[in-house]
Amino acid sequence: MTLGSTLAALRRGAVFGAFAAAAAVASSPTAALEAWVINPDGGFLAFDLASGKVSAAWNLAAVRGIGAGAAAGSAGVTGASAAAGPLGDRPVPDYGFATALDLALFAVPSAVPNDPEGRARYRVIAVRPPRFDVVAEWKLPQPATEAPRLLTGPNAGDDRLLVGWHDTAASTAAGDVFHLAELSLPDLAEVSRKTAFAPRGIPGVDAPPPLLTDGSRLSADGRSILDRDRLIRLEGDGFGARAIPFALNPEQRARLDAYSPPRAGRPSYALAAIDAEGGRVLYLVRSERTEVARDLVFTFDPATGVSTPFLDVPRCHAALLPGGRRIAVQEVEAPANRALSQTRTKGTVQVIDAASGAAVARFEHEALAGRLEDVRLRCASPDGGALIYRGARAELLVLDLAEHRVEVQNVTFSVDLAARCAFFTD
Repeated sequence: MTLGSTLAALRRGAVFGAFAAAAAVASSPTAALEAWVINPDGGFLAFDLASGKVSAAWNLAAVRGIGAGAAAGSAGVTGASAAAGPLGDRPVPDYGFATALDLALFAVPSAVPNDPEGRARYRVIAVRPPRFDVVAEWKLPQPATEAPRLLTGPNAGDDRLLVGWHDTAASTAAGDVFHLAELSLPDLAEVSRKTAFAPRGIPGVDAPPPLLTDGSRLSADGRSILDRDRLIRLEGDGFGARAIPFALNPEQRARLDAYSPPRAGRPSYALAAIDAEGGRVLYLVRSERTEVARDLVFTFDPATGVSTPFLDVPRCHAALLPGGRRIAVQEVEAPANRALSQTRTKGTVQVIDAASGAAVARFEHEALAGRLEDVRLRCASPDGGALIYRGARAELLVLDLAEHRVEVQNVTFSVDLAARCAFFTD
């Protein structure tokens, strides 16, 4: 979002009041829920969902105690003055982000110049809203070329944080070295550290364990990480990755072969993991037959090997909502072979039950129509009752599942779409 003149015109009325009850955490229906929309340009905006008012607008580099480095950071502005002007023309920090307990957790570069190889010294900072007080800090043991990935447990009460990074100094032409440090919360004390070596260019060897993606999920037992299309096993002092073990049963194979028949000895359909939530992976299957105008979606649980039924849906971009039982289907106008940059959305979003395909909600709005690169789901409230989209004109949209209503905010996202969100209860 642009923290410039757009904030001055921000609507302060009961914008979010309609879905406050649906968005509240189930264990405390009356608790105030605050949503943060966090832009890659370093701008943060916090909405109080109960009152519909903006509770904070600030910049990452301006938060007291974080002090993101100028060499890798932003010119920045200070909290209350965020609405007065732009963020500056220097690049902002590459940072990692996660939430746990009542903390916001950041991995930010220190305020020192990068080394000759372009690496920065990163720190993990624990901040407690709404005052944004820094309560703990942990320093990465060596410089890194990109921000460490932060991963917290699947439950709100989990009290540990995993920090993953690529050790470029120890990596060689023979392979890459990765580390995972386990920190306790809220003090960020290091409990253990695991290391993995991933050989390069060896046939039959799994691809290197990646830095954890934003869709990563730690298993309930804490022994593995579901990372999009692979499982990362945490064993002893190390860890390794393997592809998600998915095998079609005869009924599934027959249905997919009918949907998009195999050719030249291989299936012409593709299984693509596009999201991970609650221990499940969502697959979107698009036929290579140009006359097929619909897609199939289904979820798969790598722990049990169980998949939900294949659901026939309009051609779409799909996302799995928190809990893994509902799917947001964003309808698109494009054949299967059209590039993402040429794919347009129809302005329609459906929410369906993953097990039955039954409609939970349907939204139609002109701001949801545009290039798929522009109009995308950014995040959902913890119970999936409120969805935050970026609109066709970069505006912030809130889809209220309880009231089946689209709220359009006078706040815009930046051109970089990698916005993140966090939700906190009072």
